[in-house]
Amino acid sequence: MSAVKPPIGLGIVGCGNILAAYMTGFSKSPSRVRVVRFADVDVSRAEAASSEYGVGRGGTFEDLLADPQVDMVINLTPPTVHADMIIKASAAGKHVYTEKPLSATTELGRAAVAQSKQSGVRLGSAPDTFLGPAHQTSRALIDGGELGEPIGYAAFSTYRRVEERHPNPGFLFQPGGGPVLDLGPYYVSAFVNLFGPVAAVSARTRVGAPVRRVKKPTGMLEIPVTVPTHASATLTHASGVVGTFVASFDIWDHRLPDFEIYGTNGTLESGHPAWYDGDVFVRLHQDQDWRLVPAVLPEIQPGGQRFPLTRGLGVMDLIESLSGGPSRTSSELALHTLEVLEAIQTASDEGRTVSIGSAPERPAPLTAADLARWFS
Repeated sequence: MSAVKPPIGLGIVGCGNILAAYMTGFSKSPSRVRVVRFADVDVSRAEAASSEYGVGRGGTFEDLLADPQVDMVINLTPPTVHADMIIKASAAGKHVYTEKPLSATTELGRAAVAQSKQSGVRLGSAPDTFLGPAHQTSRALIDGGELGEPIGYAAFSTYRRVEERHPNPGFLFQPGGGPVLDLGPYYVSAFVNLFGPVAAVSARTRVGAPVRRVKKPTGMLEIPVTVPTHASATLTHASGVVGTFVASFDIWDHRLPDFEIYGTNGTLESGHPAWYDGDVFVRLHQDQDWRLVPAVLPEIQPGGQRFPLTRGLGVMDLIESLSGGPSRTSSELALHTLEVLEAIQTASDEGRTVSIGSAPERPAPLTAADLARWFS
C-alpha cells in the first residue's frame, strides 16, 4: 500500500476499556486523522461506539478490512489475538498501530512483523508514553551529559490491586498477561529510549497467590493464576548500562521509586514509564538537595492526570513515518521489547542469562515542533 496523506482514515478494532483514551487523543488532531470504522467481536459494542462518538460505522472486523476508506487499523484487542489481527490487516493492505504488547509471544510477533513487511505496510506499536514530556526531559538531560555517564537504574512496576481496579481483570492472570507483559512494555521501551537496546537478561519469577478473589458487582470473582505475578530482572544494555527491573502484581504497598537513574555525576528521578507526564528531579553529587528539571515538552495531560485519559502520540508518529519521518514506535522496537520481556521468563525457567538477538536503533527524540505539527 502506498503512502497516504492526512487525514488518515482509521478503523478501530476492539471497543473496550482503552477506546475512550484514543478517541480523546484523535479528537485533538482532526487535520491528521478521521475515524471511519469501529469493529468488535461483539458488533453491538462497535455500533454503540459509533453512536457515542458520532463518527464512523460499527461492524465486524471483516467489514473494517473491506472498507476502502480505512487506511490504518488501530488494534485495541486483547494481546492473545494481536498477531492474528495484525497479519490479517497487513494482508489487506492496511497500516497497523497495535496496543501493547506487539503479541503474546516473540514468535508470533516475528510473524506479524514479517507479514507487514511482505505487504509493504507500516506497523507501529504501543507503548508511546516514552514520547511524553517526562521521558523526553530525562532523555535531554542524559544526552546533554549533565548526569555524566549512565551506570545503572532501578525501576519498579507495581500495578497494585489490579484485580480490583481493572473492569475485566481475568486476562491479566493468563498467558499473554501477567505484570511482565502487561506493564513491562512501558518500562522496556523507556529503558531503550534512554540507554539503547538490551543485550542480556537474567531474572527470577514466581506466582504469588494461585487464585485471585475480588468482589465485583456481579458477585465474588475467582481468577485462576496461570502466569507468574512477581518478577525481578537484571537488564544489561549494549551501552554497558545495567538495570534492575521489578514487575509485580503482589506489591500492594511500598515506598519504592518508580524509576531512578544513576550516573557518574549524580542521580535522576524520572517519570513513571506508563505515564506521559510527570516531574523529573536530579541531584548531582555536589548538590545539597534535589532540583526540578524544566520540561522540554508541554504537558500531554495538563493538571497531572495519570490515568490514560489520552492516547495517540504513537499513531501520529506512525503517520509521520509514512512520509519519511522517523519511526519511533516502530515494529522493531516493539519486537525487541517483547523479546526482552519473554527472556525474563526464559531466564527464570532455565536459570541462565539470556542473550537478546535484536538490537533496534534508539528512537529519535521528540520535539515541541513535532507535537505542534501533530496536533495543529
